[in-house]
Amino acid sequence: MRYSVDATGVADVMSDVSAHLDDVIEAVAQTLIAVDDAIASLRPDASDVRKVLVSVFSTRRRSGPGMASYAGDVARRVQDATLAYIAGDDEMAVQTDAVAKSTAETSYRRGSGSVVF
Repeated sequence: MRYSVDATGVADVMSDVSAHLDDVIEAVAQTLIAVDDAIASLRPDASDVRKVLVSVFSTRRRSGPGMASYAGDVARRVQDATLAYIAGDDEMAVQTDAVAKSTAETSYRRGSGSVVF
């Protein structure tokens, strides 16, 4: 039995994912710039609003870039796993062919009940 992976298909999907990750990274950066601009444009007497905005977006400021990085790491791991699967599949095919060839070369002596390899 032989399994296979559409390496080209995986590469195409990972290419799309990579392009979308670039979009996510850019969107996160633009969002943080917009938040900074909004905070900077607040009137001086809006310190309570400023504190709330800083507090609300501080978590996103830390997690946003981290999420994109994590997703990129996942994409790289999918690519690595695909390559490892293909290498293992190729190795299995070579070993299977070698066993099949060895089996085909086996001859049997008739009459004595013994097998000669």
